[in-house]
Amino acid sequence: MNAALPQRQRLALRNLARKNAGEEVGWINIADAIALAEAGLCRRTAEGWKITAEGQALLADDPGSAPQDTSDIVPMFANDSKPRE
Repeated sequence: MNAALPQRQRLALRNLARKNAGEEVGWINIADAIALAEAGLCRRTAEGWKITAEGQALLADDPGSAPQDTSDIVPMFANDSKPRE
């Protein structure tokens, strides 16, 4: 992966890839997402931040982008979009 990409942005990009794959992810830092968008690695849509083909290609070239354990991630909302109690 591009060494100039800060660790926080790498993590955000990996989270966007996981989100794109349908996994539950925590949150994406807005400053990191904006920086990634300016680099063409993600874009903002009405549904939220989406990784681009360029972002996916960058991750594919990164040996450190192995899948992470996501078993401890708790969605902010249940599938019915109501806040959890």
